[in-house]
Amino acid sequence: MTKELWVLERPFTSATTPTTISTRKPMIVPGVDSFSKLPTEIISNIFSYLSYNDLSSCLSICREWYYIGNDPLLWHDLDLSNLRSTSLPHFLVPRTLHKHLTTCRSLTIDAPISIGVQHILILLKCASQSPNLRSLSLTSIPNIRSQTKTLEQFFLSTKSQNLQHVDLSKTSISTSVIQALLQTSRKTLKSLNLEFSNIEDPALRAIAQFEVLEHLSLLDCFSLSKPGLRSFLSKRFPASVRVLKICWLPDVRIGWLYELLMKPGNRVEKIDVRGCERLTLGDLRCLQKIKPGLEIVHTALLEEESIWGYRKYIEYLGSLAPPPPLVGVAVQEFKKDSSSSTEQSSMLASTAN
Repeated sequence: MTKELWVLERPFTSATTPTTISTRKPMIVPGVDSFSKLPTEIISNIFSYLSYNDLSSCLSICREWYYIGNDPLLWHDLDLSNLRSTSLPHFLVPRTLHKHLTTCRSLTIDAPISIGVQHILILLKCASQSPNLRSLSLTSIPNIRSQTKTLEQFFLSTKSQNLQHVDLSKTSISTSVIQALLQTSRKTLKSLNLEFSNIEDPALRAIAQFEVLEHLSLLDCFSLSKPGLRSFLSKRFPASVRVLKICWLPDVRIGWLYELLMKPGNRVEKIDVRGCERLTLGDLRCLQKIKPGLEIVHTALLEEESIWGYRKYIEYLGSLAPPPPLVGVAVQEFKKDSSSSTEQSSMLASTAN
C-alpha cells in the first residue's frame, strides 16, 4: 500500500507557514472488498481466534476461506464441549470433523450439554486414529461408567505413541480404564488429573507404575481407603512425580508424607494438602525442614487451633457435664488432693495414738 501526502492550502499570514501533513487513506472504502486483499497468513491468524462453530461457518463463505480454514494448524487443539447433537446426524461424524479428529493433538470435552455419551464415544473412536494426540481432557462426563469397556478400548486402540496429558476429573471411571491407559502410555504420560473421580485402591497400584509421571492430582477421591492411600504414599509412590495434589482427603497422616519425602530419589517439589484436617502447621514445618525447597499449599492451623485440638471437647457439647480442666489446673488440684490426704492420714494416726 503506497502512502500519499496531502497538502493543506491556507492563506499565509505572519503567524503561519506552509505545512505538509502525512496522512493515510481510510482503511475501509465503501464498495471495495478490503478483506480480500489481506495476506493468507493474516486471515489464518484471524481464524485462529474463532470458535470451532464460527470457524465451520466461515468455511462456507467462499472457496478461498474454505482452503484457509482447513489449515491443519487451526484444528490441532479441538474443544468440542459445545458441539451440538445436530452436527452428528444418525451418530455419524461428518467427513470434515472426522478428518480433524484423526489429526488433532489435543481433544477437550468438558461438561457437554448437547451431546450424550454415545456421541462422545463416537468422537473418541475417531480421535483414537490420530497419531499426534498428546492431550485428552474428558471432564464432567455423566454416565460414562456404563460404557467402561468402550473407554478401555479407546486407550488400548489409540495410535498415539506420545499421550502426555490426561484429565478425567469429575468423571466416574473404573480401575480398568487406568490399567488400559497404563498399557499404552506407561513411558509417556506426564500429567494425570483424577479430581473428584471415584477411583479405588487398585487404581493406585496402576498409577504407581507410570515411569515419567510428573503431575498427579487425587483431589477429593473419596473412594480411596485409608490403608490403600497409606500404602501408595509410603511405599508405591512414583519417584518421578514433582507436583502432588491430595486435597480434601481427611485420612492423610503426617507420617505418610514423612516417609514419602524420606524415600531416596523422590523429586517432589510441591504438595497441595488443603483440607487435610489432621495436618497441623507444626507438622508441615517439620516437612519443610526435611526438604527445605518444598512448596506446601495448605489450610493448616496451629495444633491448639485445629479441629483436632478441639476434639476432646466434642463429647461435652450435648450434655451438662463440665469440660475437662486445663492441664495446669489438673496438676494443681492433684497436688492439693494429695496434700489433703496426707494431712488427714496424719491426723488419724495422731488420734489413734
